[in-house]
Amino acid sequence: MTTLRGTLSAELIKVRHSRVLRAVLVISIGLSVGITALLTAFGGGDVLAQHQAVEGGGRYEILFFGAFFGVWAYVFFAAGFTASEFKDGLINYTFAASAKRSRVLLAKAIIVAAGGLIIGVVTSAINFALTQGVLGLTGHPVLTLADPGLLRTMLVFIPAQLVIWGLLGLLLGAALRSTTPTVLILFLGSLLPVVTAQFLPPVWGNTVPRWMPGALIESLAGLSVPGSAGYLPLLPAVIATVGWVLIFALIGLRWYRSRDI
Repeated sequence: MTTLRGTLSAELIKVRHSRVLRAVLVISIGLSVGITALLTAFGGGDVLAQHQAVEGGGRYEILFFGAFFGVWAYVFFAAGFTASEFKDGLINYTFAASAKRSRVLLAKAIIVAAGGLIIGVVTSAINFALTQGVLGLTGHPVLTLADPGLLRTMLVFIPAQLVIWGLLGLLLGAALRSTTPTVLILFLGSLLPVVTAQFLPPVWGNTVPRWMPGALIESLAGLSVPGSAGYLPLLPAVIATVGWVLIFALIGLRWYRSRDI
């Protein structure tokens, strides 16, 4: 019987040997770091210092300029990690080697979560070094890891974005078995509740947006200001974030296990 360790090894081999998956991973990292590098190179210390001069968690936003694009590239990778196998027929060999579909999906989820965590931490560190290095060289004040909340922001914001959105993409991709619709549904689902808040009664804007995954991650990272429409205390934010993952896990696993190939 195939073990979880064996299934993990098999899934890692797929990532290493899939040109598409490897290309998307490179794009995800390149966008997250590259946009910050471009802004640093062409904006210079004055522009960075201006953004960093704001009060509160907003002063840390210069570390995450490219994160949005990198995160959604990673979502595309995660969705394709499950969905593309049904398109190219590789899933037949996967299930022949490991008939327990829940183990296969768990192995994929572990890889996506671990990859998102590692890429997120490394990206945050590189962005910090780039921005603060330029600020220091141009004679502007720099951030240090002793600054209130900075370490928490660096260790949580980009890593959690990659992990949470990656898992949601993976699990929804397992249900829909199509990569692009999965990414579009997640993107529009995260955007519309926030954008439409200005056209709906205030009760919507004061309740719904803060419970969306993006806002929850901002609260987890300490970027949301207490009292703002997107803020939640840490414990409710953790519970709600786990809740989103569990809901998608139930949906994804149900369809992954029951639908015919």
